[in-house]
Amino acid sequence: MKPPKEISDIHVTQAMKRYGGSFVMALGQAAQHADTDNLKIIKQAFPQIWERYAEMAKTDLIEFVAAELHKANLEETKNDCGI
Repeated sequence: MKPPKEISDIHVTQAMKRYGGSFVMALGQAAQHADTDNLKIIKQAFPQIWERYAEMAKTDLIEFVAAELHKANLEETKNDCGI
């Protein structure tokens, strides 16, 4: 299981709502409700914010994938040991 090369907009907005201050949280909420044109406007108006939270979203996905792989390896080890 590999994390995607491109982070989706929904992952970015979730990171904004999870880690941002009140402004960024509100921006993430607005982006989740925006149509395609308005989402483009938000991303163009706040490119530094968008990129910062895209990196956070990428880290979240990598950590999730790593945890899932670890879980799968534990299960495989237990099965190999007859536990």
